Amino acid sequence: MSAPLSVSLGAAFTILVMASPLSAEERSQRLAGTYALGGRTLIDPPAGEARNTHLYIVLEGSSARDVYRAMNADAVRDACLDDGSLTKSVGAMQCTEAATTKRYSCAFAIDIAGQKIEGGAAC
Repeated sequence: MSAPLSVSLGAAFTILVMASPLSAEERSQRLAGTYALGGRTLIDPPAGEARNTHLYIVLEGSSARDVYRAMNADAVRDACLDDGSLTKSVGAMQCTEAATTKRYSCAFAIDIAGQKIEGGAAC
């Protein structure tokens, strides 16, 4: 694993641990979700844009639920889904509770070189 990628994964794990409602005495939990490497532009990137600058992460299940609940933000109706789902945002990180299934998901990206959290979903 390259050094920038391992640092990015370490930063993401630190954010998740800090956002988790678990006490220091509880064990770490497994993550459910997906990841992809891509460029700055998530959908239809321009020709010539590097395709390996961002780590896109989508959390699902209990990890997403725990982050959603830990976010100190108001839940608002998700205009993109427009089905009654509720989304919380802190900075560029977004977590959503689906209206019909009550399932959770969180999306964000890590700019690998810049070590910053950026948006990881498109409407």
